[in-house]
Amino acid sequence: MTIIQKLFSACLLVIWALSPALSNAQNHYEGSILINLYTGESMEQVQLFVKENRLKISALDENVSSGLPIATSSVLLRADSRDLIAFVDEKSAIQLRLAEIESLINMLGGPDVMRQIQEQSEETMKEVEESVRMMRTGDTRTFHGYSADLYTIIPEDSEEEIHMWFSDEIYIDWTTMMSAFGNFATQLGGDEWLDRLGLEANSFPLQISVVENNVETVIMQVEEIQSRRLTSDEIDVPSGVQLMSFFQYMLQNGQQ
Repeated sequence: MTIIQKLFSACLLVIWALSPALSNAQNHYEGSILINLYTGESMEQVQLFVKENRLKISALDENVSSGLPIATSSVLLRADSRDLIAFVDEKSAIQLRLAEIESLINMLGGPDVMRQIQEQSEETMKEVEESVRMMRTGDTRTFHGYSADLYTIIPEDSEEEIHMWFSDEIYIDWTTMMSAFGNFATQLGGDEWLDRLGLEANSFPLQISVVENNVETVIMQVEEIQSRRLTSDEIDVPSGVQLMSFFQYMLQNGQQ
C-alpha cells in the first residue's frame, strides 16, 4: 500500500469513525449526493442517500464493498434501528443487527479481532502522523453552491500532495450514525484521528485530489447534491423486499 493510499484510507477513517463527544446544533442534511471515484482512467459512481439517523450507499455500476462476504448493490445504515441492511438484489436483503455483528466478530475471533483492528488503526495513525504534514490553508471554494475549506496533506520525501475540500455546510451527524455499531468506532480511535488531523467532526468532503509537479489528479469528487425530502424506498427497505438474517443467508447459500 502506497503512502497516498494510506492517506486516503486515513481520510475515510476521519469521516466515518467519529468521537461520541462531538455534537452540533445545525439542521441535519437530508437528500442525495452523487460521488465520482477515479482510479487511473476508470470512474465509478456512488450515490449517498442521507437523512437523520439514516445513510444508504448505492453503487451505480458495480457492487458496494460492505466488508461482508456477500455481493451487495446497496448498503443501508439505520442508526435508529441499530442495524445494517445489505441489499443482495431487488427482492432480498440481509439484516445485520448490532447483536449479530458482535456475534459475528466473536465467531471470527472475538476480542482478538478487535484488538488487531485497533492496533492496525493505531499503527496507520502513527505512520501518518510521523510521515506527513497537514494544514488548513485558509483557501475556500464553492462546489454546487456549498462553501468548502482546503486542507493539504504533504508526505515527507514525496513530491505529491493531497488536497481535500471539506464543507461544514452539509451537516451530517456521523456520531449518531455510527452509534449503530456501538463502541466499534471509538475502539478504532475516531476521536484521536479527529484531534490529530484537526478536522471538523461533521464536515463532508466535496473533492479529494493528488497534486504532483503542479498537475492535479482528482480521485474523489461530488458531482451532484440534491437537498430534498427522501422517499421511504430511498432511505428504508422497500415493500416487497424479503429480509433475512446473515446466518439465514449463509445457511440458505450453504444448501445450494
